Amino acid sequence: MQLRTIFMAVDFEAEEVFKRHNYALVNSEPFKVWQNDVSRLIITGIGLVPAATAFAWAVSKFDFEEAINIGPAGASSAVKCIVQEYDEEARFDIIRGDQDKNKDELVFANAYEVSVVSSIEPYNDFVFELSQGGRKLATSSRPVSTRKQRDEAAAKGDLVDMEGYALAMSAKVFSKRLSIVKIVSDFSEQCDIHRNILSLQRRLANVKGVFD
Repeated sequence: MQLRTIFMAVDFEAEEVFKRHNYALVNSEPFKVWQNDVSRLIITGIGLVPAATAFAWAVSKFDFEEAINIGPAGASSAVKCIVQEYDEEARFDIIRGDQDKNKDELVFANAYEVSVVSSIEPYNDFVFELSQGGRKLATSSRPVSTRKQRDEAAAKGDLVDMEGYALAMSAKVFSKRLSIVKIVSDFSEQCDIHRNILSLQRRLANVKGVFD
């Protein structure tokens, strides 16, 4: 049986994942790889180049046909972000395209399926379609936190990250299927992105159907 292959940017996002789902570190260089009975989790590093390199390395190292990228992402100004109370210990479902009733809103700490990936960087003009009806993701080479940056990202997507485009392009080059799931971590200049990501560790570990 092939192990499910998961890509995440940094290990501090996944600390609760490692504990809750019984992952063990099985490789340290050039990329950390954590593994349990059903999946391997590869830590790419932050940004376009590390993500693309990690995917290419994984293809040379492991046998897999499909991969998942999951992690935090910001909301662009194309959508209104709603903050609702949530139980960080409760298991919860990814919001798929056909379940996403209000396309003008995102909810902080909810996990969304991504259907389309593009980049806001110059000379990165491809658009990758991963599924039907999900959210659009714009990838940036730098953190997006200011109103101006969120406005720029809004031209390409509802969500913005720093790795999705590189992973989508790599998956296309190597003829692998890719799913992307993003959990909303920030939405304004007042957000402390790093602190929010730390606060979402348990929430991330409870997304159904990814890590176990």
